[in-house]
Amino acid sequence: MERISSKLKISFSNVEALSKDWGWKMLADVEGSLKITIEDKLFFDEESILLLELALALMKWVEMIESGKIIDFYYESMDYEDKPILAVMLNDNNSWRLYSIWEIFADTNNLSLKEITHSVNIYINELLLHLKNNFEFDFISFLQSEKASKSSDEWRKKEYQNKIEEKKQELASVEKKNS
Repeated sequence: MERISSKLKISFSNVEALSKDWGWKMLADVEGSLKITIEDKLFFDEESILLLELALALMKWVEMIESGKIIDFYYESMDYEDKPILAVMLNDNNSWRLYSIWEIFADTNNLSLKEITHSVNIYINELLLHLKNNFEFDFISFLQSEKASKSSDEWRKKEYQNKIEEKKQELASVEKKNS
């Protein structure tokens, strides 16, 4: 197995779940401190960040990257007007750099996409495990049930649209017979 360097570390602490409403509201209710270090230098250090909201945004970005769509990451929060709170941008030389309105220093490192996604995945996994162990909130199961619910809703919507279409055709044929 290939070892990926640890130039980038994303960590959290002081996690609070402001409510036990285990739904989408959790995105705004799970907050804590977030630290990002690059080559052991503190790049970002903020308290009261919406950790789960950030994790979901990062999950979506990694999913896009893994599907072959190479795009920058740009995170702004519902809690702050300042933006971006965190960005991951492609440089001209096919390396990546981090940026934040609250950065402690300007990142001039050339990080690989693999290094970044590896660190992001560690952050996501550790946060989700922390939420499951400390707050009994299984975010992955929640997302899967939401996805299943949406699929079910979409199926019902298609069935409903099909029934409407059938009724329209029935009415059209009745109107044709009557004319």
